[in-house]
Amino acid sequence: MSVSAILTFVIYWILVFVLFPIFPDQFPIHFDLSGRHTRMVDKTWGYWLLTPLILTVTAAILVTLMWRFVSIGIEHYNFSYKNEVLKLNNEQKKPFEQALRDFMKYVMWTTVLYLFLLGIFSEAYTFFYVQESIKLPNLLFTFVFTLFYLALIIWDYRRIKTTFRKELDSLTHSNP
Repeated sequence: MSVSAILTFVIYWILVFVLFPIFPDQFPIHFDLSGRHTRMVDKTWGYWLLTPLILTVTAAILVTLMWRFVSIGIEHYNFSYKNEVLKLNNEQKKPFEQALRDFMKYVMWTTVLYLFLLGIFSEAYTFFYVQESIKLPNLLFTFVFTLFYLALIIWDYRRIKTTFRKELDSLTHSNP
């Protein structure tokens, strides 16, 4: 398991329990597009733990599903240059299989990290909103954060695609 994903998970749950006593008796749970709260609830552990529990269960399901993808054979993946890679012998396929597994692990842990960071920032936003020190739309932050996450995945996909092309070129030049 990724150290950053575990650390983020632990920090998130610590934040959940540390912030609970600080919050006032009512806090917002829903915001409109302009950043104003549209629903307030009483401070109870049930409401307070709902979002963290949903994020934790979602992350566990994602990790379980993605872990299955990491363990399947290379022929079940859909990737650039797949036909060329499948024509190689088993020894030549190994670096490609490892690169695909590494990429899937990267996507898996980046997704888990993204979920918990989004949760941390959501809880922090609610905290600062209640303290009346912030009135920015939460949606804008979420959108920018999601774009950053997608950019990371796309960047790594392009990197692995370039690596595959170079590896295939070196194999075809060394084996006429």
